[in-house]
Amino acid sequence: DGADLEEYEGQTVIVAEEVETYSEDPITLGGTVANVFDDAAGFRLSTAGWTVVVLDAALADVEEGQYAEVTGVVEELDVAALEEKYGVDIQDGVYDDYVGDFVLVAQEVAVDGSADPSA
Repeated sequence: DGADLEEYEGQTVIVAEEVETYSEDPITLGGTVANVFDDAAGFRLSTAGWTVVVLDAALADVEEGQYAEVTGVVEELDVAALEEKYGVDIQDGVYDDYVGDFVLVAQEVAVDGSADPSA
C-alpha cells in the first residue's frame, strides 16, 4: 500500500532483509537509542525495525530513548581488526554477541533529546 510509504517520500531508504555486502562509503542512519553499553564505546540504535550496533570511540553523550543520527562506515565486527584499524581499545566481552555481524563504526553522532525526530 503506497500510503504506508508516504512518510519516507524524498528520503534515502535502505530496504534489505539481510546485509551480505557493504560499501566503504559512509552512510547515515537515524533512530532511537535502544540501549547504551555500560563502560563501553557504543550503543544500539533502533531504526525501521532493525537494531544496529554502533561503535563510537568518541563516546557521544547518548541516552536510551533519544533520537540520534549516526554517520559512519559499516564494518564486520572483528574486535582485533577494528582496534588496529581505528587505534581504539574495545572493552573485552562487551561485543561478543555481535562478532561477525555488521556494525556501524560511527564517524559522527548527532543527538536530539526526544525519540521523535520531528519534535
